Amino acid sequence: MATRPIRVWSGSEWEAVAIAPFDSENFLTQSNASATYLTISDATDTYLPISASSTLGGSSASVDSGIITNSVFVSPEERFNIVSGSAAGTVNIDTLTSTAWVYTDSGNQNFTVNIRGNSSNSLNSLLDTGDAITVGLINTTGTTASAFFATAYQVDGEAVTPKWLNDSNPPASLPAQSTSGYDSYTFTLIKTASAVYTVLGSWAQYR
Repeated sequence: MATRPIRVWSGSEWEAVAIAPFDSENFLTQSNASATYLTISDATDTYLPISASSTLGGSSASVDSGIITNSVFVSPEERFNIVSGSAAGTVNIDTLTSTAWVYTDSGNQNFTVNIRGNSSNSLNSLLDTGDAITVGLINTTGTTASAFFATAYQVDGEAVTPKWLNDSNPPASLPAQSTSGYDSYTFTLIKTASAVYTVLGSWAQYR
């Protein structure tokens, strides 16, 4: 291919420098992308595709989907979803919002934990078989005559039975609490088939 000479000032004279013609296939383009984002057309599996729904740059970066392998994350933050209320009835843990939830008010009834994508997306639709996700729930407790806690567990509205760390599941009843504090629940869900999960749970009291 023909070259395109340009001239640069060397300090004493102009010197011709030859460069190869522009080859668009070797460069990141904005073809079919919004004015804000860039795309990589026909990217191979070697590269993380950047789509119009992804954000990279500035002080934050987010990728809606994709697989990142053999990477090191230094000091990643986890964002809690803070609910100004008490856990009651069915508590929906929407993983598309956050995998870590805090209820700031003490409740007056036991509750059911339901883990899902959100009201429009099932967790089953978000996970492939062999995928896993870990979620956490922190529930505020008060100084009441009896303590209230999770008594049933669901994924996408279907009942599941967690296997508890050290065979220590939340008891059927709790004594009155002399001090307020927090109950912490953590669940790791491993999808073993469509809508089938192994659920590993742990539970602890902080007083």
